[in-house]
Amino acid sequence: MTGFKKEYLQVFGLMMPLEELLITNYSGIMFPDWLGHPSFSKLVILTLRSSRWRKVLPSLGRLPVLEELCIDDMHELKIINHDFCGSAPSGAIQGFPSLTKLRFHDMLEWVTWEGLNAMDMPRLQHLMIEECRQLKTIPSLQYLTSLENLEFSQCPAPLPMQLLLDSLGSLIINE
Repeated sequence: MTGFKKEYLQVFGLMMPLEELLITNYSGIMFPDWLGHPSFSKLVILTLRSSRWRKVLPSLGRLPVLEELCIDDMHELKIINHDFCGSAPSGAIQGFPSLTKLRFHDMLEWVTWEGLNAMDMPRLQHLMIEECRQLKTIPSLQYLTSLENLEFSQCPAPLPMQLLLDSLGSLIINE
């Protein structure tokens, strides 16, 4: 869906049991409220691309069967916190229960990723953080016990020492 207005997305969100959704060049001030709602019980793949003026990501962690999430070309986003996972800071709610692949790409102003709790992303196998040149802080990855592949490319943030997980089979770091 390219160039759709907020009103169209609201209607689609209420009417269609989607399995895959690509939102490109979204021009609304905020993403639609329904986007992270657990009633999207069939959404498996979600890509948010070129929504350059969005400063906040929707809370997506409660999508029950979401397996792949790509966030690309969101230049104004600066902070990702526990709201993104849909969990409380205490970690009482599991965020992204089915997510296996997460990719952040070309996020020019992203500085901080925080708020990843012990119960979040229990099935995450592939994590890619690419061309996020302002990123300075990422959460400890120690809870990502299913993580097999990590790609960290053109990002200045130091990798946490807890990164060396037994499950990790591939580590790619490009400067």
